[in-house]
Amino acid sequence: MDSRSAGPVSAWLSTTAVAAAASTAASTPTVTAPVACWTTGYRTCSKHPTVSSSPQPGPVHDAPVAVEHPISILGWLRKTESARLLTRLAADDQPITHDLLNKLPQTNGLYHVRQVLVLTGVLPERVEHLERITPWLNSLLATAPRHQAALLRPYAQWVVLRRARRSAQRRPYTEGAGRSARRRIRAAAEFLRWFDDKTLNLRSLTQNDLDEWLSSGATGRYDIRTFV
Repeated sequence: MDSRSAGPVSAWLSTTAVAAAASTAASTPTVTAPVACWTTGYRTCSKHPTVSSSPQPGPVHDAPVAVEHPISILGWLRKTESARLLTRLAADDQPITHDLLNKLPQTNGLYHVRQVLVLTGVLPERVEHLERITPWLNSLLATAPRHQAALLRPYAQWVVLRRARRSAQRRPYTEGAGRSARRRIRAAAEFLRWFDDKTLNLRSLTQNDLDEWLSSGATGRYDIRTFV
């Protein structure tokens, strides 16, 4: 059977190989009830007390079986965090959007869910490693003192992210490029913390202050060159 034209989950599970894999997933002690729900069909899932009885968005419900090789998705579904999140999204009445996912904790489980939803057409494609920076930045600024966040946000948005978006227009934006952008923002945050600890004033910043900062830590401190 062509997985891309598969009908309901129950029909998809009719193949011997998938049914066997689903049976294994459902009977594995470490697999949560929602995971077993996704691998044994929506009717079973909708009866489980931990799952909302509200209508489940069709694309999200179909996502695990819409891939070209659906048997491979079962192993992914057995990752508790990802399966729990996917089940919660499927039971929610809210439209599934990138903005909605950005408001959730940015974990590896969420990254897996987002990737599946993009690959199956539930969500539009995006420059993933670039777009991950903004939620990460918001989390960083939420824990920073207000006066530091007031300096970090414009630097991150108008210097680091602006350059990153220009770069993404010219070439693929890689995971390494995303790490580099976060590293520059993190270096600026560390510099501001150090400055506060020294009770210094940015308006009176001297070359000696910068030299002290650069010489008293790792070479990554040179990443503040676009900040100062």
